[in-house]
Amino acid sequence: MKVHYQNLNSRAHCSKCKKKKALSDFHKDKSRPSGVQRYCKDCKKKVDVHGSTEHAGKFLLYYLPKERYIGMTKNFKKRVQKHAENGKDVKYAFIILKTKRMKLAHLAETLFHMMGFKGFRY
Repeated sequence: MKVHYQNLNSRAHCSKCKKKKALSDFHKDKSRPSGVQRYCKDCKKKVDVHGSTEHAGKFLLYYLPKERYIGMTKNFKKRVQKHAENGKDVKYAFIILKTKRMKLAHLAETLFHMMGFKGFRY
């Protein structure tokens, strides 16, 4: 049974913040039984900005093994996508370090570069 989005008196449960909210607080998704996405608009916005709420507010040190490339970012998903657009092989990209301290992430990135890994140079 599908819930129709037009019935604004209905409510849905957000899988991220665990709150029941009005259907108008969710984006439409015809593929789901409820007719709306799993996350409310506020939580979805946070996921879109950071690539994942798990990494929100953290500096990420990542590695592209095929390129021997080390980089630092706050949005892993967008950064890896940018590398792919620039022709880099990102198939096995992964996060090495997550920290709220920018200086720590920058120091680790610099040490990898000193060991011969490619990456952004200042």
